[in-house]
Amino acid sequence: ELVVSLQLGSGESASIPFIFVGAETKDKMFESYDWLLSDWNSLFDKKKSLAKNWFGASGIDTPNSSINAAFSWAALSINSMLYQSKQGLYLFAGYPWFIDFWGRDLMWTLMAMVDVGEYELVGDCLRTFVKFQKDSLPSTINLNGNVLYNSADVDPLFLILLEYYKKCSGDMKLEKELITN
Repeated sequence: ELVVSLQLGSGESASIPFIFVGAETKDKMFESYDWLLSDWNSLFDKKKSLAKNWFGASGIDTPNSSINAAFSWAALSINSMLYQSKQGLYLFAGYPWFIDFWGRDLMWTLMAMVDVGEYELVGDCLRTFVKFQKDSLPSTINLNGNVLYNSADVDPLFLILLEYYKKCSGDMKLEKELITN
């Protein structure tokens, strides 16, 4: 429970940053918190600017402004799940609660990213994902490097996604690249 109480005079205003941090260790958490606290205002401005750019790039134009805004917020929410690792680009399954990379969730989310026109992002995520292919594609990739292969639907979803990607993007090279690697 957070309680904030201020007494402001007429015409006065105050900015109160709420900074939430999660990290692998307590030391990294404090380090991240200190970094965020040191320049939260400009970081917040950058985040707002990115959100405005994303809204403009991923919007739809219907007569209903609520639908347009809901679509943009959904696209922005998906984009917030991106994580650049040493291996490449991933999408979390459900940040902050599920900080693993789940093959099934990735395939469905990337289909939505195709709909938004984020073809480069889709390609980058798939390139990272296929690095872990053995006899099948992974069902889960953990941040600690453990990979699980226990899902019957990831491989067919991958093929469906590739076909959908080709149809929407017109890019025939990605499939060849992914399958030959």
